[in-house]
Amino acid sequence: MDVDVVSVKQLSIRQNLIWNTVGNLLYLVVQWALTYCVIIFLGYGEAGVFSLAMSIGNSFYNIATFTIRNYQVSDVSNRFSDDTYILARRICSVAAVLLCILFTVWNGYSLATMLCILMYMLFKISEAMADVYHGIMQRALRMDCIGISFAMKGIVELIFFVVAIILGKTLFIALLCLTVASFGLVYFFDRRIAFSLSVPSDPSRKTQSQVRQLLKTCIPIALYGFFFNTMAQIPRFFLESLSGAEILGVYTSVALPVTIVQVSANFIFSPVTTPLANCIKVGNIKQFIHYIKLVFAGIAIVGIISLPSSIIFGRSFLSILYGSSIVSHDYLLFPLVISGLLVAASWFIANTLTVLRQLRILLLASCISFFIVVISSVPLILACGQNGVTFSFILGLLIFFVICLTSLVFEVRNKMQRQCCNN
Repeated sequence: MDVDVVSVKQLSIRQNLIWNTVGNLLYLVVQWALTYCVIIFLGYGEAGVFSLAMSIGNSFYNIATFTIRNYQVSDVSNRFSDDTYILARRICSVAAVLLCILFTVWNGYSLATMLCILMYMLFKISEAMADVYHGIMQRALRMDCIGISFAMKGIVELIFFVVAIILGKTLFIALLCLTVASFGLVYFFDRRIAFSLSVPSDPSRKTQSQVRQLLKTCIPIALYGFFFNTMAQIPRFFLESLSGAEILGVYTSVALPVTIVQVSANFIFSPVTTPLANCIKVGNIKQFIHYIKLVFAGIAIVGIISLPSSIIFGRSFLSILYGSSIVSHDYLLFPLVISGLLVAASWFIANTLTVLRQLRILLLASCISFFIVVISSVPLILACGQNGVTFSFILGLLIFFVICLTSLVFEVRNKMQRQCCNN
């Protein structure tokens, strides 16, 4: 693919779905393989440090992205320019790194752990920059470029990481090489393709003023993103505090394959976000509802396949991946799959409310859910062990989903009534 000249021809939802799924699946497998390599070559102790770095890095990653992606790809009227989205991402990324540094210093981690956390944070910044460029590609309905990007990143990053971890025998060196590889691909591939698909900016619109307006508009969705995504990390943070890094490493190792279920369901609805926004723009509420039904049906199919599989094949699968030392923890799988499906359903309904610009509802739902997870984590971990991490997260997800679904039903019903009155 010529990264300087990319055709502006749009792809169908089916084509975008295929490209997005293939690329993301490969990248997802690679992300899992990174932790697997840490476990195999460095042991569960370093895997716990890596898991802690991921938990903290993923939390501050939400500050870097400001959770603007869904707003960006549904901005079909070009309220904000592509240059505005890119500059906003750079500003938020700097803020995320600074806050991450303050957090690690405040918590008094060892120097080695702190360096690993900060290096992983820089890696997440490279992903945050790729995300804003992918938003430009997705809004142009050219998710084939995104699929190719993820495939390339997955292969190159895995090679750099594995070679570094074998030769350097330290987690920090491996993370350093991972970060360098990621930034290189973002700069030479994602950035150049995004610019070729970008809508030219209006010279009369001042980018700095637009950035302030964009960030102000997206404060509710940014807070939602922080609370919702941090909600998943809070119970793990408490598990590490109560039981140590090695227990967290075991839990993370079992949870990693389940991420495939969660993200696989995400692939189903990600290409639908821009078409949903187009339906609202032209007032086609029936097609809007049809897309929603299709996505929930897809998530249900994933659940029908994955839940029985976790019971039937879970123990053997864990044994193949990690050996006999971890198979006694197979009881963690079934609740983890349930949480993965709930995350997928919650992500989609949050995307839909973003398209409808119901941002305050997202903020309210995420705040309530976050609070529930915070107060329930320690009691559930003490009562149920490692499963308490999952049970606390499931409780928060259920509350979030019910609040958002109620809001969605009322909003769609109101739009249909207004449409009937206008006709």
